[in-house]
Amino acid sequence: MLIRKVTVCVARIPLLMMGIMGFFGIVSPVIAGAGQQPQFVLGEVMIKFRPGAEASAAVSRAIQSSPPNLDSLAPVARLLTEKVEIPLRAKQVSSGDWAVFDIDLDRLASQAAAQLSKRDGVTDVQLRDSEGSGINVPKVKDLDVTFRAGSSSSTAVEDKVAGASEGGFAALVDEMGRLTRLPLKGKAEAKSHLVLQIDLQALTSLLAERLRGSTDIVESAQLNYIMTGM
Repeated sequence: MLIRKVTVCVARIPLLMMGIMGFFGIVSPVIAGAGQQPQFVLGEVMIKFRPGAEASAAVSRAIQSSPPNLDSLAPVARLLTEKVEIPLRAKQVSSGDWAVFDIDLDRLASQAAAQLSKRDGVTDVQLRDSEGSGINVPKVKDLDVTFRAGSSSSTAVEDKVAGASEGGFAALVDEMGRLTRLPLKGKAEAKSHLVLQIDLQALTSLLAERLRGSTDIVESAQLNYIMTGM
C-alpha cells in the first residue's frame, strides 16, 4: 500500500480537513470560526450558479465526465469575464455544482498595459517579472510605465524619486487604478518611470464582489479558503 507523506504547516492546522478535501478534488464553502483567520487562495473564486441558468447546467454537464470537462466551461468563463471585466478561466468543478474559476493573470496584465498605453502622456508600457512574488503566490507581471518628459505625470514620478511631496505621485497611482479598474500599488524608479503592481489580494476580493453583483446567473460567489497545497 502506497503511503503518502503529508507535511502540514502548524499555522494552517485549522484548515487541515479542508486541505484534505481540496487534495481529493472536493470543493466546499468554508466559514472561519471565531478567532480564526484562514488565508484564501489568491486569484481564485468559488461560484455557484443560479438553478436553471445555462451556466449551472454547464457545470453539471462538466462534472459528469472523468476528469471533468473544463473546456466545456469556456463559454461560461467568457460570459463572466464580460460581466466583471477580469479575464477568468475554469479551474475545477465539484459536487453541489460549485465551480472554481481563476484569473488569467497574463491576459490581465496585457489588457492593463494596453489600456495604460492609450493614456495621454504615456510613451511606453512594458511588462516585467514581479520581484515581490512569494512562495505559492501566483505570478503577475508588473507594469513599467514611461511618461513623456516634462509632463505632469513625469514630474510627479521625479518628485517621488527625489523624496519630495508624494501627493502628486499618490494621485497618479490612483488615476492609473481608475483607468484600468484594478487595485494598483506604485513605485517610482528611474526618471519618468512608474512601476505599477497589481494587488492580487485586493483584486481577488474585488472579483468576488463583482461576481456577487451578477445576480442574473450567480447565486453565490466567495473566496476560496481551501488549502490546495499539502
